[in-house]
Amino acid sequence: MKKQPLWVFIAVLSLIAGVSAFSQTQVLTPELIVTTRWIGQADLSPDGTSIIFQAGRPRTEAEKPGKAIDELWMIPVSGGEPKRFA
Repeated sequence: MKKQPLWVFIAVLSLIAGVSAFSQTQVLTPELIVTTRWIGQADLSPDGTSIIFQAGRPRTEAEKPGKAIDELWMIPVSGGEPKRFA
């Protein structure tokens, strides 16, 4: 497995910390638990301008039953809003 630069780790950790800080203002309820997303693997894009990360989410009621859905997201290294990659 390729070793990631420290700043990739820091960027992903910052993203998680932001979500964590937001969630601390809410009471943990069963509804919140079943709608929680999580961050998995993260990697730097080949050109070094974006961070690609895996995010998991539970299925909605409109989707067929099954395991959680994994999605790929991309966020610019310079900052900004993440965009769904695939």
